[in-house]
Amino acid sequence: MHPSTSRTSLLVLPLAATAVLGTALPRAEQIQWGECHIETNTTGLPVQCGKLSVPLDWSGKASDKTIELELIKWPAAKQPAPKGSILLNFGGPGGDGLNNFIGNVPLQAPIIGDEHDLISWDPRGTRNTIPVICLESPPLNPDLLTYMTDWHNASDTTPAQLWAESSVLAQLCKAKLQEIGPYVGMASVSRDMMAIVDALGEDGLLRYWGISGGTALGATVAAMFPERMDKVILDGVMNVHQYYNSLVETELISNADDILRGIFEACLEAGPKACPLASHGATCADLESKMDQLLLDLKYDQIPAVYLPLSSGLVVDYSMVLNWLFPELYTPRRYDAIVKVLEGLFRRDATAFIEVVLAPLLASSSSANTSTSASTSTPSAAPSAAPIVNAVWGIRCGDRRPRAASRQALEPEIAELEARSRWFAHFGLGTNSYLCAQWPSEAAERYAGDFTGVKTRNPVLFVGNTFDPVTPLRSAHNMSSGFEGSVVLQHDSYGHVSFYTQRSNCTDLAIHEYLSEGKLPAKDTVCKPNSPIIDYVTGKV
Repeated sequence: MHPSTSRTSLLVLPLAATAVLGTALPRAEQIQWGECHIETNTTGLPVQCGKLSVPLDWSGKASDKTIELELIKWPAAKQPAPKGSILLNFGGPGGDGLNNFIGNVPLQAPIIGDEHDLISWDPRGTRNTIPVICLESPPLNPDLLTYMTDWHNASDTTPAQLWAESSVLAQLCKAKLQEIGPYVGMASVSRDMMAIVDALGEDGLLRYWGISGGTALGATVAAMFPERMDKVILDGVMNVHQYYNSLVETELISNADDILRGIFEACLEAGPKACPLASHGATCADLESKMDQLLLDLKYDQIPAVYLPLSSGLVVDYSMVLNWLFPELYTPRRYDAIVKVLEGLFRRDATAFIEVVLAPLLASSSSANTSTSASTSTPSAAPSAAPIVNAVWGIRCGDRRPRAASRQALEPEIAELEARSRWFAHFGLGTNSYLCAQWPSEAAERYAGDFTGVKTRNPVLFVGNTFDPVTPLRSAHNMSSGFEGSVVLQHDSYGHVSFYTQRSNCTDLAIHEYLSEGKLPAKDTVCKPNSPIIDYVTGKV
């Protein structure tokens, strides 16, 4: 058991009014750390877990209930950690903190160094922390699991279908989330973060590295509590102006086409022997035309594919290919798979698609079913299904201010998306836009400012990749312009977030020096990656 932070003590002294005196790092933790019991295997890892109670409703107007935050810590090699704790958030918004911590911290800890404890937590709406669950598990209607998977421009009728499907989901969510829906937004999570900082008993200042959706959270907490910010890194930066205030986040996919073009150019440079996709054209424009034709054909002339080892198969269509391809742009180590699959599809051969995409999924499913059958005491017993947590819906849609009565209201912004991207303009429109436009609840609190003229205690470091599919470099510059003294470090890489992509010793050093010494890189610093993109396309890295 651990001592709970009482709701009264947290609300009598509002976090925004808490004074910070000096820079000493005393140890007076209210969080009792112990063994971790989470889904991801932690064997051999130096992690500890704990809990902290915070108010459900920070205003105290609608509810006096408390909720329990689950936390995880990677202790510094030097103890007690001489430079305090750094909070980490892994984005989404809607990714859980504990399981993602296990996958990310082994990459981040060597960059940060050995003088900080690293801590994450399950934000509201995720995992066990008032999770956003709209659907039965399994859903009474299995077809609900296929909702919102078609791309907006898959056919002339798809937009109307997506609008209707999002209406159904919004109504289901309304019925399920009446008690918690207003309390999973980023302003509430920001107050939770500062409660964690207080409970750690250090210097009352936030040190933070947020990635992707965690940059929207970081911008929010920094704007709400500017005087309590020590070192804050926002890596893979979202345009928070659009996150809160737009029906469609039109800046989101600004660089996505450039990534595929970069892959094509690298392949052509490598030549057909090292990259067979190069045999389909002499120039990048040739491969772009091939891509255009493939996607057009897949709308009207899909490719049948059979996987005999598991007696399975599928029909490869437009939405299926793009639902696979777009996430692959996040990770350069998957670019060799992209060129392999596209080379086959350019020949209208789905063999590579089956091998790269379908076979691993089927093998994993078959293994899981075999394991379940072997451990089930009776043949008729059904395995229990975990709840379907849709945290990203509750957080993103509740935070967004505008709503719409019809899909036609979104058409001007969708047209702007189409002007920005040739292939990926319609990514996520069902859940990112149509569902949010009809979302049944609003966050109980949103940051009321406009993210301009924010003067933090110490300046913020923004990190943006040159070619990022969902958080373009321009978003880092747009957000930095509103935070006084902040700097944008350009990580000259393809992919999403600095440490997932083409690693750079220069970027790693800049992040380490900022967190350790408060030293910002010089303005307009561009960090080159250790390995060029051609090495990823040809599978050398």
